[in-house]
Amino acid sequence: MKKSIWIVAVPFVFAACGEDDTELLLEDATYAAALAEGEGESVDGAMTGDVETAASEEVDGIVDDEPSLGETCSFSALRQRVMAAYDEDGDGELNEGEREALREEFGDRPRLRHRWARQHRLQRLKWLYDADESGDLSADERATLRADLEARCEARHAYLLENFDADQSGDLDAGEWDAVRAELRARFQARRAAILAEFDTNQNGQLDLAEARAMVEQRRQQMEQRRAELKAQFDTDGSGTLDEGERAALREHLRTRVRGEHFGSEDTF
Repeated sequence: MKKSIWIVAVPFVFAACGEDDTELLLEDATYAAALAEGEGESVDGAMTGDVETAASEEVDGIVDDEPSLGETCSFSALRQRVMAAYDEDGDGELNEGEREALREEFGDRPRLRHRWARQHRLQRLKWLYDADESGDLSADERATLRADLEARCEARHAYLLENFDADQSGDLDAGEWDAVRAELRARFQARRAAILAEFDTNQNGQLDLAEARAMVEQRRQQMEQRRAELKAQFDTDGSGTLDEGERAALREHLRTRVRGEHFGSEDTF
């Protein structure tokens, strides 16, 4: 379902653990939430259980957290929803335990494999918006990223309304959200079934360690090939390296995906 097209991943300075990291970690959590909405994060992961159950769990985890399409796409509104997810006592602030839960998800030492994958995804995202290549995002660069994530939300809302708002109310009722679930579930099942058909060599309905490693290695090779293709595409002077202008053009090309301009034209929304 997801198609990785990032050209490079470079180290970024993430917030050090401590009370002062809360705002930056919430910012990262909001970036991740905006990117993952509707697409999920673990479709290509090592799978356990049967395809139908795994797809259903994935879809329910995505759609059940979706806001009403009548809600604003402002970055601040999304940040408030992320904040509320960690503010378990509902007092409007994060206590030490709540901050620790946030650090476990987005700090420099996330505990689970899928959290490391999310961290790498955030690194790649930040590289796209680091126009001055300083290794960190300035206030202006963060503002550009936020605006593009808002555009992504708006593109997704437009797609969902065009394809699932049967009564043209401007929002999705329970039945229309069920149709979204059904469509996502069918896509996830097809994607998982294809992965199992290719890599589940012992045909036990899941990927064991060796099979998962084979899948990861293929994904790595595909990413390397895509990087080489993008480098050749944007190396307009044929020098073999991307100069500043060529890297800027590449970043703008990849930012179209952050903005969700591909929604509806590929197997994703």
